[in-house]
Amino acid sequence: MKYIHIPLEGAYNVRELGGYPINNGVTSFNSFLRGDSLEEITVKDLKILEEYGIRNILDLRGEIEIGDELKIIRDNSNLKYKQISLFGDIEKAASEDITKMIVENPEEFLIEIYIAALNEAKSAMKEVFDNIAKCKGGILFHCTDGKDRTGIISALLLDLAGVKKSDIIANYQITHTYIKENPKVKEQAKQYSEELTYSKPKYMANLLNYLEKNYNNTESYLEKIGVSKENIRKIKQKLITI
Repeated sequence: MKYIHIPLEGAYNVRELGGYPINNGVTSFNSFLRGDSLEEITVKDLKILEEYGIRNILDLRGEIEIGDELKIIRDNSNLKYKQISLFGDIEKAASEDITKMIVENPEEFLIEIYIAALNEAKSAMKEVFDNIAKCKGGILFHCTDGKDRTGIISALLLDLAGVKKSDIIANYQITHTYIKENPKVKEQAKQYSEELTYSKPKYMANLLNYLEKNYNNTESYLEKIGVSKENIRKIKQKLITI
């Protein structure tokens, strides 16, 4: 069975990257799922993921964000778990500035952090894509809300596959629909700003335009940060069904 939104009890925003039109085919189902926090994941959810073909979980959060889900995953499944903090270097370099911007201008924060991920998190980016290349079986990659860190990686994967910009933006835009009922997202909106929960098209459009202007496309970007041509080939092979 193929899903667009995976029906899990313990997560709100786990979705397929499969089914998007590309030249001579579509993006593959059962290869890549994007998701939000798995801290409330259930044993039933883990079974659903394994039956769906998922064999790997790639956690894009920092260590401080990880709760009890790691023990649940390891005790109740054969899923391989890997944690790579995508925003780690950015947060270390400008923690005070980031906190101030989140409070004072959340729109500017979202625009700038997406660009910073390309330019200032190259080491983590390389590690993420090298890990994706070597994974056997389907991959669920996720962060806290499944919007920013996950949205960036989703966009790069879809662009690498040759998905149209409008479809990449639409894939990002629907995020708010799924996360807005999450009590923790509602609390985040109260604590900081509701703007942080939005997945406005302009945020992703700006990232894609910047990528095109400065790196040409995702494949060129990955080569520039040190991902080998062979690993790029392996990732594209996972992404594309002809």
